[in-house]
Amino acid sequence: MTALTDALALRFEGSEGKEDMTNICLHGISGGFNGFIYSSELADFFDKYESDIEDELEELCISIEHLVDDPERYTFQEIKEKAVWIVVESYCHSQVDS
Repeated sequence: MTALTDALALRFEGSEGKEDMTNICLHGISGGFNGFIYSSELADFFDKYESDIEDELEELCISIEHLVDDPERYTFQEIKEKAVWIVVESYCHSQVDS
């Protein structure tokens, strides 16, 4: 396990966490889930687990072009937010679908 998967396992433990994972799988994470809503939370999470997130994105074959709406104009914050959302959604699917 990586520090990222450990953090996600802790965040989604218990019945409420399992319910959140199911809802993320059904509806996506961008609708707002505790710890993954505010830009500052997402940036902090990305910064803390950057290496693990980058490894996961590489494993999923996701590049920067997949993370931004307009490859000509984007912010690093946009990259951080979408990277975290993709990795969390992927984690949730791996747990719920197994």
